[in-house]
Amino acid sequence: MTTWRAGSLRTPVIAVPTITLEGDANGAPHLDAGVYAKKFKGRYKHRVIGGGVGHNLPREAPQAFADAIIEVDSY
Repeated sequence: MTTWRAGSLRTPVIAVPTITLEGDANGAPHLDAGVYAKKFKGRYKHRVIGGGVGHNLPREAPQAFADAIIEVDSY
């Protein structure tokens, strides 16, 4: 049996090209994007989508969501 201690787990480094999206009206608790940006070693961008968008970007901002998919696919 393995015993885990607080702080002993490491999160993986993400090496694939990534665009993270955040709605400007996202009410869910979350860390600032700068905190986790160092976990991305591949090409990385973070975008805040304006216009009162919450945390369901595919539904609330489908064009911005689709644009990010198309862009990251071109990397």
